[in-house]
Amino acid sequence: MDYDAIVVGAGPGGSTAARFAARNGAKTLLLEKRQEIGVPVRCGEGIAPRWLEMVDVPLEGDWIANRVRGAKIYSPNGNSLTIEDDNLGTEVGMVIHRDKLDQFLAKLAEDDGAEVRTGVTVTDLLWNAEKVCGVKIRDADGKESDITCGVVVGADGFESQVGRWANLPTHRKPADMCGALQYTLTGLDIDPEYCEFYLAKGSKGAYIWSFPKSSNESNVGIGCMVSRVKDPGEIRILLDQFIEDHEHFSKGKCVDIQGGGVSLSEPLEKTAGAGVVLVGDAARQIDSITGGGVANACLSGEVAGRIIAKAAKTDDFSIEAMGEYDVEWRKLMEDRLYHSYLAKTKLTEVEPESIDTVVKTMAEVGVEEPTVAGILAVLEEHHPEILAEVGELI
Repeated sequence: MDYDAIVVGAGPGGSTAARFAARNGAKTLLLEKRQEIGVPVRCGEGIAPRWLEMVDVPLEGDWIANRVRGAKIYSPNGNSLTIEDDNLGTEVGMVIHRDKLDQFLAKLAEDDGAEVRTGVTVTDLLWNAEKVCGVKIRDADGKESDITCGVVVGADGFESQVGRWANLPTHRKPADMCGALQYTLTGLDIDPEYCEFYLAKGSKGAYIWSFPKSSNESNVGIGCMVSRVKDPGEIRILLDQFIEDHEHFSKGKCVDIQGGGVSLSEPLEKTAGAGVVLVGDAARQIDSITGGGVANACLSGEVAGRIIAKAAKTDDFSIEAMGEYDVEWRKLMEDRLYHSYLAKTKLTEVEPESIDTVVKTMAEVGVEEPTVAGILAVLEEHHPEILAEVGELI
């Protein structure tokens, strides 16, 4: 074999998998189809630093744009709830420059011994009987070649080609797709210490976010359930109207626009096979409430890297050996991800008036942590009628 592991995609999950595989002794190649890692950016650019600390990422560098104290959550009629950073999920704590973070993580992988190549497109998988044993590639000059390995790591996003080629169940339902649009606004006068989330704008199963990079710049975006959007232009109309009506954002100047799709499905039933594993968005390790996936990708990448290095020592990349990855990452996060998926499915059916009531009540009585369990506990005590509407999620 040319390598123990070939990682396809130098996003957070791919670079972390490559880093920990190489650190633990596996000969590792990290491939990125773009010439410049992390470009173009497709991200809200918020993350909780404690999740990066769990995968040994130094919290320093020019990839950090701003540190925030917490988040303010607004219901449709303006009721607000402030949550401090320590009690939030995986997307609040720091606002980052995602392109620089991706480049930083790839450099960490390289420093730990992984070989990194950019401008290389993986065009197919190589097979030995029923085991994946490498990749077909095309470089920037159009030259095609084959590279063999013990395991291919699919870190190529929620539209993962590696997953499909490996015959893993990567299908997704339209009801689990979210259309997203984000503006970077400058010239603002805002509080840079809090991210903001505005719930249930319009009838599109939508929410709007603001991730402040400074007191005069923020990423302001919207996510809408695709199943409720008849025309893609509706998403932009909703965001434009929100910004126009907002006291501060209406004064900003748009200097960048990002758009795309996000999978809000439950995790895949199977993320490993003989000679192949999927990490991050490719495995649908995405929080269905927020659409965030950077932290989860890093966590699953660390698990994959360790297990791959273990397999490399015995040259065993069988379905049984790779299946350890499937078991371990699920112990780490599957319950949390599945609860978010169930909550997303139910919450898109809840009337805005009920959301107003829940946010107001949470602000009045307090909630230690805005998890699914925490919210349901408040509903059970104060609003059993809304709990009945939402249904049992635990």
